[in-house]
Order: sequence, then C-alpha cells, then structure tokens
Amino acid sequence: MKIDHLVSIQTFDAELSARSLAIWFVLQCSMPGYEREGSGFFRGQIHFFHPALKELRKGDSVAAAHWCDDGAAKLDLPPTTSIEDAIFTMEQVLAASISPADHERTGELALQKTLQLSIDATRSRRPEPLTLWS
Repeated sequence: MKIDHLVSIQTFDAELSARSLAIWFVLQCSMPGYEREGSGFFRGQIHFFHPALKELRKGDSVAAAHWCDDGAAKLDLPPTTSIEDAIFTMEQVLAASISPADHERTGELALQKTLQLSIDATRSRRPEPLTLWS
C-alpha cells in the first residue's frame, strides 16, 4: 500500500487515545564513511519532520537521544512540546562526527543504554505517556 499524503495517527483503544504520546528520535552518531547510512542520512534533513510534528496533540511531546559506536549514549532532549528545540537538538547531534575504533559490541551496548534512558525519562513523567520511537 502506497501512502502519498499525510495520515493522522489513530489508536483503536479509547483509553489509550486519551494518553499523551512521547515520540522519541533515537539517533546514531554520524561517522566518516557512513554519511548515507543510519542516522547520518538525516543530517540537514530534520526540518522535514516539522510539518508532521506540528500536528501533535496538546500534551504530546517529542524527545531526542543518541548513541555512538564508541560507547557513548546520551539523552539529548527530554520530552518537550517544543518542536523547534527538538529539531535543533537533532541537527546538533548529527552535526558532530565520531571515528570509533571499531563497530562491534560497544555500539550495541550504547544503543541499549540509550533506549533505557529514553524509557526511564518517559516513565518519570506523570501521567506516563505512550512511547513511540522513530
């Protein structure tokens, strides 16, 4: 099925539809030689998310975190209603470039840590929003 127009987010559970959403952008650090792969593909393109994000409902939030193959993991922006802050933060994360010694288990563990940080940050909010990752 090809979708060539905006589609609204809908839920099938009346109880869930009353919950706010926390949409997380979990980015991988940009690395030399990987500019067109992973999150590097989005460098300079994050502004294209703005039209969709400006349609969020009141109470919904957007957040950003990143991980690197060198083992770094960071929550860059906790859930916020400021779309502009989210777009700026994501572009800042992707502007930097790292050169890890390898691309082995260190990066995988950093991704796991980043996901845990995002879950913890979301669960600390009351009421707890429904988490969506992209």
